[in-house]
Amino acid sequence: MERTRSRRHRPRVVRAVHQRLANAPRAGAEARTVRAPEGCNRHRRQDAGARPTSDPRLNRDLSLPTGPPSGRAARRTFTVTVTPAFRAAALSSAPGGNIMNLVIGSTGLLGLEICRQLRARGQPVRALIRPSAEAGKRATLQGLAVQLMEGDLREPSSLRRACAGISTVISTASSTFSRQPGDSIATVDQEGQLALIDAAKGAGVRRFVFVSYRPKLPYPCPLTSAKLAVENRLKSAGIEYVVLRASYFMEVWLTPMLGFDPLHGTVRIYGEGENKLSWVSFRDVARVAALAAHHPQAREIVLDVGGPEALSPHQVVRMFEAAGAAEISPEHVPTATLQAQYEAATDPMQKSFAALMLGYAAGDAMDTGPMTALFPIPLATVRDYVASLLAQRAVAGS
Repeated sequence: MERTRSRRHRPRVVRAVHQRLANAPRAGAEARTVRAPEGCNRHRRQDAGARPTSDPRLNRDLSLPTGPPSGRAARRTFTVTVTPAFRAAALSSAPGGNIMNLVIGSTGLLGLEICRQLRARGQPVRALIRPSAEAGKRATLQGLAVQLMEGDLREPSSLRRACAGISTVISTASSTFSRQPGDSIATVDQEGQLALIDAAKGAGVRRFVFVSYRPKLPYPCPLTSAKLAVENRLKSAGIEYVVLRASYFMEVWLTPMLGFDPLHGTVRIYGEGENKLSWVSFRDVARVAALAAHHPQAREIVLDVGGPEALSPHQVVRMFEAAGAAEISPEHVPTATLQAQYEAATDPMQKSFAALMLGYAAGDAMDTGPMTALFPIPLATVRDYVASLLAQRAVAGS
């Protein structure tokens, strides 16, 4: 039987949530003349404006036979047109070359895990980090043998440098979880991501993986608008794209940071708590992103990424209680209260968080069949998450 007792919601829920989250842990083809090898015929045609490539691996001498050899083989040189895409492919296939992945948002919860997943597969990774990045996170990335490059989504020149020689870009960056002076939904989530797409296209990047979420209809907000703008630009950019629309992370929305603390008997529930969500582990989203970076069938696709079972918040509470947590007293924030805060919000971030909480209240059950068909990997369940928290408590108490 469902619980009916509920404490009054705390005032200014949206602002409190935002503060806790903020503080929580093919273009330009270029003519190039290719030189003949030492000892071969050096007569060649030099196209106007052509110049040798600056990369020594592409600055190699090539020649083609012009006929049957007579004594010393007659050879000639030729001029090729090197597009950015050809250059990136050649760099990755040349001796000593690799398929290089660029991760944007690498110091965040999801981005750092994507770096781990890629490196576990032996793939080289470059991470764009800000000069102000925490020393501990720098050390973690360096420990993974990730190549660090300083830059900022708000600095297009740094994005162009970061994309040079890159095969795949994976972007998780957002102003919602890690805000610095000057960061906003407009400057980071929209303008910064759009500039990143332009830089990737100019550098000949083959594929772009973008982590997004499903629009929280009928609650439009600046964050959703930014995500959709980036998705739409990707679809018309001429780059292979993968958009991953992730559901609610259990390691974020089912934590004390957002008032969900079942191990101490209190949980905050947005709405009535009866609508189901496809709670997903950020680690599984990272695994899907890492696989999508180079999967041959993962291109020009938008995938919903959720957990293996959709559960309501009340079902999650009962699962904790059945596993041995203390008796839990839910605190409900009524949908009407969330709607009032959404309507009253004038700050873009506050409005966006209100929309996310309304989306939680309305439910986010997904059809993950297309995702699991493409990436048949085991997914963490909420039950796994419950067991891990209780195990951590047991270890801490021993």
